[in-house]
Amino acid sequence: LAPRSAAPCVDATMHALLLGRSLMGERCGDVSAVVDWITAESASLGADPARIYAMGHSAGGSVALFAAALDTRIAGALACGCLGFIRETIGRRRDDQGQNVIPGILAWMEMADVVGLVAPRPFVTVAGEADSIWPASGAVAVVQEARAIYEMLGGAQRLRCVTAPGGHMFRPEPSWQSFASALAA
Repeated sequence: LAPRSAAPCVDATMHALLLGRSLMGERCGDVSAVVDWITAESASLGADPARIYAMGHSAGGSVALFAAALDTRIAGALACGCLGFIRETIGRRRDDQGQNVIPGILAWMEMADVVGLVAPRPFVTVAGEADSIWPASGAVAVVQEARAIYEMLGGAQRLRCVTAPGGHMFRPEPSWQSFASALAA
């Protein structure tokens, strides 16, 4: 492309939209392709196909969440620094690269419903109390609303939302501790 957009994802987002797809869908398709490979090669890799998890922070956290919502072979998700209601996050502020834009999603669901699609498998999110992009209050609200789905499917103990001081950053210790706890539940 000439000239390329200044933001690295814009061109990919716009081309995906022209084809009736989204960048999030493309990324989730990539994750599912990796799951296909791990599953097919599990014996030679020494991998257990029943123990494939998705993890990410920020844009990667969004991909981990949506990939787990779409692909039930993913046994659980740790999605940090990425959760809030669409109407209160990218619906009110820009998503200047279109990474989280899914055409028509609000006609069908909000983020609590997407988290609910992971149920009853483990889902953990860790959010910064001073995160200006994905505020912890939004993550707490989404998880509270998704809890009804988890309870209905018998997985309430596998749903976790952890808040921590600070801004938009990955927090390894509380992330891994909370995810291990959700896996053990």
